[in-house]
Amino acid sequence: MNSKIKLGLIIAFTSIMLLIQEPFILSLISVLMLIFSAKAGLMKKIFEWIKPLIAVFFLILLLQSFTYSGLGFSAAGFFWGITIALRLVSIILAIFMFVYTTKPRDIALAFSFLPRPMPFIMTLSLGLVPGVKREYMNIINSQKTRGLSFRSLNISRTYLPVLVPLFAKTLDKSQRMALAMETRGMESEK
Repeated sequence: MNSKIKLGLIIAFTSIMLLIQEPFILSLISVLMLIFSAKAGLMKKIFEWIKPLIAVFFLILLLQSFTYSGLGFSAAGFFWGITIALRLVSIILAIFMFVYTTKPRDIALAFSFLPRPMPFIMTLSLGLVPGVKREYMNIINSQKTRGLSFRSLNISRTYLPVLVPLFAKTLDKSQRMALAMETRGMESEK
């Protein structure tokens, strides 16, 4: 399928997902996205990427449940939290299917309607994602060998030792990449 058509479908799908308010319909769409992912052979890759986001989905659910109508639990807030989490799952699945089933060159072509440097920036950004994931896994393994337990509910103790080095390494990598781009004459226009 043409990458521009895929991109148009992703944009339309995301717009529709943001308009739907019913958790039941959103859950059906999420199940359909999982079926399409399985048919495309992407389930293992997608679950590797979504696993760290499960905590974010539960955090959204809890925050919405207890702050939707003042402080205290509310059923309306719980259902709204489910709605937001299902929207995020469906949109993330659709984007992953687009990225994993489209070659980087075709992704750049899909964004060719944007101003000149934007397709390059999009392709470069998508190329950085696997590197950041590798760094994340390396840091997790390093912290586990140092005795850090990820079963603790204390987020600052558990994930701060992972996020700080990850941000530092990512910023260092992006600075080196920017320097390499500048030396090759890809400076921003003045």
